[in-house]
Amino acid sequence: STLRPADCRSKFLESFHNLLYACTQFFRQDDDTTVVADGFPVLNSLRELHYLLAEGAQNQFGDLPTTARQEMLLQQYILGRPEMRDFLRGRPMVPYPEDWMDRVDTMKTLQGWTDVSVVPFSELAIFGERLLSSIRWNSWSLIDDRDVAADWARFWRPEIQRYIHSYRAVTGVDLNAEATEPQQRDSRYLPPSVHLRARLQAQQATRRPA
Repeated sequence: STLRPADCRSKFLESFHNLLYACTQFFRQDDDTTVVADGFPVLNSLRELHYLLAEGAQNQFGDLPTTARQEMLLQQYILGRPEMRDFLRGRPMVPYPEDWMDRVDTMKTLQGWTDVSVVPFSELAIFGERLLSSIRWNSWSLIDDRDVAADWARFWRPEIQRYIHSYRAVTGVDLNAEATEPQQRDSRYLPPSVHLRARLQAQQATRRPA
């Protein structure tokens, strides 16, 4: 590719997924009443990810984040209108958390896109933003107490576990599993688009007539 971005953080995904895995290991220890859970691996992962997020702080200034959020909310509002449901039809009996979601799933089906529901995609965005904001806007580079990192992991445990589950539903990669082979470990660090493309190709192959 001839694209050369001026600002690139290629290690972000690796750092984020390492943090999530460190949290799952911490939860296993924390649930075991015979073991004192060690928060240092979580603290080290938080510090590493905090530095990476701080490098992109300039992208969060100005009206760019606000404008992008307003545009997305407007799109969701339009999709959630009854007129869109009447036009696209859909599955009214599916208990979607928000009205716009069934319209997106209907359009994905019409276009032959991924058959994974839009719900885990939405949860990835919601819980991912919460987790990353809690890391970005705290001074983890100045914190040396492992108990602070342990408390962070306990507080955000529901969001962490929901994110890991949604990521597996979307990409097929289990961030909670023990990586016993280099190939399994490397698959965690591949961009989600690689896994999405592979799953879509497998999905389309099963639909082709024999």
